[in-house]
Amino acid sequence: MRRSSLDFINVIGFLAVLGLVVFSAYTMIFSKPYFMGGFRDGFRDGFSSDDSWSSESEADESGSFSAESDVSYLDISNVSGDISVKSSSGSLVEVEYYKHGPGRLPDYKVEYSGETMILKAVYPKTPGITGSIDFVLMVPSSLTEIEASTVSGKIKIDELESETTQKLNTTSGSISTEGAYELDAKSVSGSIDFKAHGGDIRATTTSGRISGESGSVIDGRSRITIKSVSGGVRLKLDELDNADIDLHSVSGSVNTDFPVMVSSVKNNTIKGKIGDGGSSIEMNTVSGSIKLSE
Repeated sequence: MRRSSLDFINVIGFLAVLGLVVFSAYTMIFSKPYFMGGFRDGFRDGFSSDDSWSSESEADESGSFSAESDVSYLDISNVSGDISVKSSSGSLVEVEYYKHGPGRLPDYKVEYSGETMILKAVYPKTPGITGSIDFVLMVPSSLTEIEASTVSGKIKIDELESETTQKLNTTSGSISTEGAYELDAKSVSGSIDFKAHGGDIRATTTSGRISGESGSVIDGRSRITIKSVSGGVRLKLDELDNADIDLHSVSGSVNTDFPVMVSSVKNNTIKGKIGDGGSSIEMNTVSGSIKLSE
């Protein structure tokens, strides 16, 4: 066979192979060929036959349910989504949930132990895009303790008729609460606003302001600690007769409306006693001002 004919055949063969490669790459990227589908199905079965690799959004979903029995302690945990708690005239905890995309929708799980109700968000274990779930709870006046946490979302507790012990935690999101007698609120990236009734208070955030109000401080018993790294700190007290105070800002002003017998004088610091001392009030921030007012 002549060399020119061989060269022509080689060129035709090369173009055919190149075309097959291009076609295969195109189908894998922009479509779902049969061999890729079989591979994904088999790989997925190794995790769970109910989950999908699809990143397409499922339709939003909402619903509600009631607690099975009386609840005095409420424990709520979420990953992506808000938590809201409000007062109700009913005798049982009422829950509304809102699931929304993009991606696969999460679910929830409820457990009971005595008068404790545990509500958890449940997310798919396989890889893929998942959406969020928001919880809205209506609670009776018999509720005495609330523990709520979410990784990415806001926590809001308001209009509570009873004074409750509250432990609130969010990584990325704000916290706003009312009706707390004792409060422990923590946020990594978010502001904290609270209204309490005179018990122990601990509020800390890394990036955000903290603003709170409280009733009269119990002499010799109350302990209030408010700290922020980047943000101003404000606390308003209805009454304060006796307390040891320590207010300090690295780069901001420090002020109080209460008469203080100062024991230590430093830049941006007020440390001393109000009255006979006893209860502890500590407020600190690195970047921001501090105000203790009445």
